[in-house]
Amino acid sequence: MDRLVRFSERVAQGDFRPESAAPGVDELDALLASLNRTADALRTSFESLTAEKNQGATILSSMVEGVAVLDRDLRIEYLNGAFRELLSLPGGSWREYRGRKARGVLEAKRLVKMVKAAMRGKSREREVAVAGRDILARAAPVRPRDPAFEGEGPLAPRDRKRAPVGAVLVLMDVTRLRALERVRRDFVANLSHELKTPIAAIRALVETLIDDQSMRSSNRAHFLSRIRNQSIRLSSLVTDLLTLSRLESSPGDPELGPIDLREPFRAAVQALRPTGEERGIVVHSEVSKSPVRILGDPEALVQLTTNLLDNAIKYTNRGGQVRARLKTENGRALIEVQDTGMGIAPQDQARVFERFYRVDKARSRELGGTGLGLSIVKHIAAIHQGQVLVESSPGIGSTFRASFPVHKDTTS
Repeated sequence: MDRLVRFSERVAQGDFRPESAAPGVDELDALLASLNRTADALRTSFESLTAEKNQGATILSSMVEGVAVLDRDLRIEYLNGAFRELLSLPGGSWREYRGRKARGVLEAKRLVKMVKAAMRGKSREREVAVAGRDILARAAPVRPRDPAFEGEGPLAPRDRKRAPVGAVLVLMDVTRLRALERVRRDFVANLSHELKTPIAAIRALVETLIDDQSMRSSNRAHFLSRIRNQSIRLSSLVTDLLTLSRLESSPGDPELGPIDLREPFRAAVQALRPTGEERGIVVHSEVSKSPVRILGDPEALVQLTTNLLDNAIKYTNRGGQVRARLKTENGRALIEVQDTGMGIAPQDQARVFERFYRVDKARSRELGGTGLGLSIVKHIAAIHQGQVLVESSPGIGSTFRASFPVHKDTTS
């Protein structure tokens, strides 16, 4: 009997080791053997439950979504790290919040209402603003399992009728997603406007030519010239849109190889110099005498330099100057385009790389600008692990700088 007492006390303390039986077999020894088998089964079940608990805790702690578990009195039972981060809750451990009332932790009243509804058996999902973030919150009731139901998976119909014993609140940060949606809506609205303008102009000009058969040849030539200009603008807009789409949607990292940046730089300057001369603008260039080696895509870098030069020429008046420089500075390759143009106001400088943003909308459209050139520059720079900046003074001019990490050729 003493052995049975000692055995039961050890099991109660979590020690499932079997109790040795004395020589001979009697009823107590048979009972002890049965209890040993029961203790072994309990040990197995206990270890399995502990493993499942640890696995569940590991999964919850590694989730990017915030998860909170509350009991029937709406007191906190568990919070993962993501939940505390999303709500900017202080403290280093969820145990600091265990047992606290939900309304003392969840500052947003909507979240409290959601978990209360979950305790009434109603699942809720809504978007709330918490701590300056857009949060998608989901609250669901936790119901006890019916002992008569075997197996895994969704709750049995009988389980769904049982009263909730707690609630689970899941939070997802959708701030970036909503910002991207706003950018997309703005882009679609701007694109519609940009496409509509040349199409409407072409239609009006063509209809005038058709309706006025007696139009003088000089006026007809003028109208045809305007149609051609609008067609060129429309073509440029579509080309820039396709380029921007390709840069944004290319899967994986681009194929970049060791190149001498002087070659695409010279090609762009040579292509744009005649355009500057036509508009009475002198285009100077200064190129490093030694190779400027980076990992890059030559075609994309030609376009980057071309867009910077084209932008500088468009916003520089006749008689002005544009200087393009290529050099290395502080371990980086630097393309610098400086003009003596109209300049950019401080409030506009941070936005010139946005799609369809123009400092002087009338002049940009008059010169055939699409409003996408500098946005393409920014994307190309990012692809090459570079950055592009602008410094400008209204009435004096602007300087655009695109810098890239220098490639150290270890083969030489």
